[in-house]
Amino acid sequence: MRATARHWLLRTVSIGSLFASLHSGAAKAQQTYEFDLPRQSLSASLKQYAQQSGQQIIFTDDLVRGLVAGALQGRLSAGQALQQLLAGTGLVVEHAGQSAIMIRREQHAAASPALPAARPPPQEAAADLNPPDEQILSTA
Repeated sequence: MRATARHWLLRTVSIGSLFASLHSGAAKAQQTYEFDLPRQSLSASLKQYAQQSGQQIIFTDDLVRGLVAGALQGRLSAGQALQQLLAGTGLVVEHAGQSAIMIRREQHAAASPALPAARPPPQEAAADLNPPDEQILSTA
C-alpha cells in the first residue's frame, strides 16, 4: 500500500513538472523583447540576439561569414526577431530540443539529387501512350 502511494506521488510530481515546463516554454514564446541592433555582421547580431532573448543559439562562423543582418529595432518576440535577422540570408531556424535553436542552410528540392522515376509495368506504359479524351468546359 505504501509503495502504491509513493508511486502515485512520484507520477503526480512528474506530470506537474511536465506541465510547468510546457507552460514556461509557451510563456517564453509569447514574451517580447526590446531590440535595438545596428546593421552589422550576422554573427554579431545573432550573438546579441541570444544575449537579449535568453535563447541558446547554435551556428558556426563559417555558415554566417560574409552575411550582414539589417538593423533590428522594436519590441518583438524572439521568433519574430530571429526571422527578421535571417531574412534573405538563405538560412533557417531548426529547433534543437526545447531550449536550443540551430541555424542551418535552407534545403531546396533542386539541391538534392533527383531519384530516377520508376518504370511502370508494360500494361500501364501502353495506357499512358493513349491518354483518355479530355473535355474542356467554358462557362463564360
